[in-house]
Amino acid sequence: MGSSVRRSSAAAVAALLTITLAACSDDDATSDDSPSASPSATASTGATDPTGDSTGSVDEPGEPGEGPDSGLPTGDDLDLAEFVTLVRAGMESVTTADVKVVVDFDDEGGDGSGVLDVTGERDALQLNLSDKGSDETASFYFIDGVVFLKEDAESNDKFIRLEPELHDGLNFYALFHPHQLTDFFLREARGVEHLGAEQVGGTDVQHYRLSVDPQAFGKLFGGIMPSDELPESTIQHLWLDPQGRLAKSRVEMAEGDDEYVIETELTGFGDAPVVEEPPASEVDDLSQHGE
Repeated sequence: MGSSVRRSSAAAVAALLTITLAACSDDDATSDDSPSASPSATASTGATDPTGDSTGSVDEPGEPGEGPDSGLPTGDDLDLAEFVTLVRAGMESVTTADVKVVVDFDDEGGDGSGVLDVTGERDALQLNLSDKGSDETASFYFIDGVVFLKEDAESNDKFIRLEPELHDGLNFYALFHPHQLTDFFLREARGVEHLGAEQVGGTDVQHYRLSVDPQAFGKLFGGIMPSDELPESTIQHLWLDPQGRLAKSRVEMAEGDDEYVIETELTGFGDAPVVEEPPASEVDDLSQHGE
């Protein structure tokens, strides 16, 4: 069973980095609850440089260190409900942020960088993603539940527009959305532990470990994974800055001797550009094919 997590998780990576009908599950899969969005005629200003300084390496959680008193909860006996409220308040205080992501599933995965834009009622994520072993960088937008994908960010090809089916209010693209994934795991959390003061990118942070119901992972895939193929354990490491904002997240899914990791780092709070949809002239709506 050691490859079941990798198979399901790599499918999500492949759906982002490889534009195929099979990887998208259903060509025009939609949900009555799925938000709709129409590409604007304004050129995108949210895309970031695909040659960002992400190295593709996954940092191991650091050892507890010393840092200034941030007012964040510390100690051995943390109240889970209070911690959940704190983290959600920190995420709600964010407008925009630069994002780096690394996905490591043994021989599968990739890395990328982009922008998170959750200003007001918006929920937009733009990433330039490179599949492990590939020379191409894909361009990915996730805006209010609508996905725009282009296999080669440097090509003149059109974006493909998708509205993935929602499961428990999310779809599997939430694996790459640091706020959506964290909020989902907060709902499924069983306990929280404080691991100490550290630094992320020169910022003093507090490090926490969230224990998550292993069954939760399957919900992102619509419950199609048999219970005996779900991860044996799911842990999310959270690093919060002095304002309570999520500075770094590391999700570890363990199955036997195998470990699968999704790591995200957020910086430049409030300084990153807003994310705008690709212009309509550069978008091919996949749901209209075959009609």
